[in-house]
Amino acid sequence: NIWLIIGNVFVAYAIWRLWRLRPHWLTLVTRPAGGLALGAIVLSGAIDLVAIHNCYWIEVKYDGDPLVKWLRENTKPHDIFLSDRFVNHQILMAGRRIFYGWPSFSWGAGYDTTQRDNDFRVLFESADPYAVFRLLHKHHIAYVAIDEGVRRGEFIRRCNEELYKLNCPKVWEDKANQYSGLIIYK
Repeated sequence: NIWLIIGNVFVAYAIWRLWRLRPHWLTLVTRPAGGLALGAIVLSGAIDLVAIHNCYWIEVKYDGDPLVKWLRENTKPHDIFLSDRFVNHQILMAGRRIFYGWPSFSWGAGYDTTQRDNDFRVLFESADPYAVFRLLHKHHIAYVAIDEGVRRGEFIRRCNEELYKLNCPKVWEDKANQYSGLIIYK
């Protein structure tokens, strides 16, 4: 958006120059051309506004949210969570980090998303505790957050939640089912 604004400043200057071009007989061609360019810019701006108007909104509760309160009181700001691939979630709103997130964001930040995909699958599908805990240690993951997105999502075929139940203390549970049955293991 900033690039469009800066670019349109130069386009506006060019249109202004076309409008005020000398000699006057040339304005018979340049003024209609400038008017057409101006109309095209206004139309493209209107089209951009329609896309903004038609987009959907996501509301993520923050103030007074029990999960956000627990996260802020019981975890450190630099703790990393292994969770579903979220774009927005209370874990993120509380200022905590997640291991993977949405792949395009990880890719844009320079992470090797192919390797992250593989590690993510091993962390949530492997029945080998040694492989799982080696990766948890390698990536400095402090908490594992499992919800219905992990249990029944399309990316993870068979969640190894039982491995975490047997080997990790449960530190938070969504008993009211406000967060898709979220359970956090340390």
